[in-house]
Amino acid sequence: MTGSISGANPGAVTGLAAAPWADCPTAAYLHIPFCRRRCFYCDFAIAVMGDRARGETSATMQTYVDTLCREIRVTPMGPLPLETIFFGGGTPSLLAPAQVAQILATLADRVGIAPGAEISMEMDPGTFGRSQLQSLVDLGLNRVSLGVQAFQDELLATCGRTIDGLILSGRSPISRRCQSPVGASI
Repeated sequence: MTGSISGANPGAVTGLAAAPWADCPTAAYLHIPFCRRRCFYCDFAIAVMGDRARGETSATMQTYVDTLCREIRVTPMGPLPLETIFFGGGTPSLLAPAQVAQILATLADRVGIAPGAEISMEMDPGTFGRSQLQSLVDLGLNRVSLGVQAFQDELLATCGRTIDGLILSGRSPISRRCQSPVGASI
């Protein structure tokens, strides 16, 4: 059967049956709303947890992860595995690697994760160290996105950021330890 272009909508093709999964998403955005504090410029939906917030010690964060996994299990999904998974926020790097593993396992069980899928996470350099980064890489993290509002310490302070420009510029030891592609949102 041949298709024809509809005159009312030049982009619409009529007479062709689309594959039932043609419109199924192959990407997932997972909002992790936790931050140690709200940056002055931030308008995102977040929960301020304080300077000592860590996923492994926060019942609130664990309850959120459990609830997110329950939601994943009941959300209708298509037959195609995920090709992209993005942990955004907030500060997803506040989660413990075990919590990230819990979320990824739920996604893998529910819809599947394609071989070579991009697994990306927004990370605040002040919230993770070498062992956490290695644990996340071991789980499949292969892209890191660092929010960079400025490289100058005085401008970072004006934004309400607690990280210093040396770390954000990639000249610190922790920046060099990340062997995954690093993107910066400026």
